[in-house]
Amino acid sequence: MVKAFIPKTGKKYLVKDYFFGGLDALCAPDERAFSDVCGADMSQLPEVSGEKSWEEFYAFPPTEYPLSFCSVGNRLLAFCRKLIQSGNYYYQTDSLNIVALTPEAEAFVGEHIYYRESADTFLISDYNFPRSMVQFCVYNDGGELSDAVGGKYDKKILIFPDKLSMDFDVDSDFSLTKLENDEVKIPDLKYVTVHAARLFGVDDNRIYASAYNDCCNWDLDVASDISADNAWASNTGADSRAGGDFSAITAYGGKVVAFKKDFTHQVYNNKNPFRVYDVARSGAICERSVCEVRGSLYYVSSEGVMKFTGAEPINVSRELGIERFEEGICGGCADSLYVMEKGIIYVYNTANSSWSKIEAPEKGKVVCFAEMNGILFALCNVSDSESYIYSLTGNPDSWYVESSARTMGVLSDKRISRVSLLCDIPEGGSVKVYLSGIDGEYSDKPVIDSKGKTGYAALRSLIRRTSSPLQKLKICCTGDVHLFGLQTYVYKEADGGE
Repeated sequence: MVKAFIPKTGKKYLVKDYFFGGLDALCAPDERAFSDVCGADMSQLPEVSGEKSWEEFYAFPPTEYPLSFCSVGNRLLAFCRKLIQSGNYYYQTDSLNIVALTPEAEAFVGEHIYYRESADTFLISDYNFPRSMVQFCVYNDGGELSDAVGGKYDKKILIFPDKLSMDFDVDSDFSLTKLENDEVKIPDLKYVTVHAARLFGVDDNRIYASAYNDCCNWDLDVASDISADNAWASNTGADSRAGGDFSAITAYGGKVVAFKKDFTHQVYNNKNPFRVYDVARSGAICERSVCEVRGSLYYVSSEGVMKFTGAEPINVSRELGIERFEEGICGGCADSLYVMEKGIIYVYNTANSSWSKIEAPEKGKVVCFAEMNGILFALCNVSDSESYIYSLTGNPDSWYVESSARTMGVLSDKRISRVSLLCDIPEGGSVKVYLSGIDGEYSDKPVIDSKGKTGYAALRSLIRRTSSPLQKLKICCTGDVHLFGLQTYVYKEADGGE
């Protein structure tokens, strides 16, 4: 706690103005960055305000267990395992559902039933990992691509590794179609993306590309048929440093980028044969750890959040002080990248390169993020029979920012004698400022309390009987408060004692 200090003579003040920066858990004393935040919006720095809060958007029935979801057009698509209830328990079936949600949370369902020949038969439906869903335009004009300009195309959603497709525009319950049949064979792809009118995908250690403009044609070059339009495949295990399994794939900057957990590859060329080049000795934790925001590709590796623009990736998360990322679930909305790690959602504003933190939704564990119509959504699983989708659309709730340690360039005991805070307080909002000493414990009584004030205000307070080599200020707000700047007056030296 701060120690009592009563100056006897001399009043030599040091006045310091602070305009706010983003979160930096490793910040040095007297920096403008915050040492800790929760629920603050840093998008308008140096102005700081409250971030929107999570609201429940959709509750899944107990017979649907969502594994992943994504945004396609004007719909959220949730890939669910269908369950049946027996007494107080829910059991897995061999059916999978796609739930298509409108912006008004109206749900349309498509079901696919897998047939198990015996109890020992392994089905793709037994995989309990998120699915990869992409949009692909399927040519539909007599079967042959004779008129690429005047021909007809149907927008389809492709689902892997299940090898299913569905219509892009869904306004009622729908059916799912198998991509494979006796004549069409598709590689066992885990993750897929679309680039240059081809479907690219990866299994554990190979990269594949479908034939040009045909997601169901995987015929490779042979001696009697070598064509730039044919399908393509390549192994990437030649480099011993890149020996792991693929964890994600995406299209970025006119190329395909394929990730392993500790390595990144890029696929060059726009026709067969393609070429694979090594990009970086870092990779993505999983397929949900890759996201494009404002023209840059971000991925979460175990070392940090990496920004990739075509050159060497840059670690942008050193300010968080996280030694090793383990989950790295990320999503993008507007200028912000959201990264879920160990129950906390870190927010990186790509426009001003600042970090913040917000709380995760109240119920369940975040499985993945998706963006639709400029709104961020989070899929959360509580248990096998309880899951929700939340939207980041609620009004700001309680939030706080904590300053870096204040020394004012003086290592001996000193005291903050006055604090002024310029802010804008809405109806029903409040602001309180607390002071801590070198031990980090904050006083029970705030040094500033808005006490019902609203509108633009310069809140001021005289502070008495406080002394410490290091002091911090914690600003606690409720509602959509806007903070503009902070000013402190400090006894740089004083003739007196404790």
